[in-house]
Amino acid sequence: MRQELERGGRNLTYALALAEAIDGRSEIFALAADSDGIDGNSPAAGAIVNGSSASALRRAGLVPSHELAKNRSFSTLEAIGATITTGPTGVNVNDCRLIYVGRFSNDEAPQLLKPLRRE
Repeated sequence: MRQELERGGRNLTYALALAEAIDGRSEIFALAADSDGIDGNSPAAGAIVNGSSASALRRAGLVPSHELAKNRSFSTLEAIGATITTGPTGVNVNDCRLIYVGRFSNDEAPQLLKPLRRE
């Protein structure tokens, strides 16, 4: 039986681990992405997670720590729509990791983060 190659890279793995670490912390939002548009062997540049991402994964039947142990960061974050796909950018400066700690009202939340908010 052929085993499917798991996909992901250091930014997706970081985002998945962070999602688990900030579980329940509604005031934390984070982005982890690669400037060249491709993280590891995945088609995604990275992901955006927040304090509700781990619970969204559990609702989808996924346990973040189990998925991390199996190196399934891309498919796991893709399951909740947290991945960012830009395609190759032609620029390879560095990884970008941003963490915002603060509260947004629904009217103030950046459009990019609204799909990740769970009220």
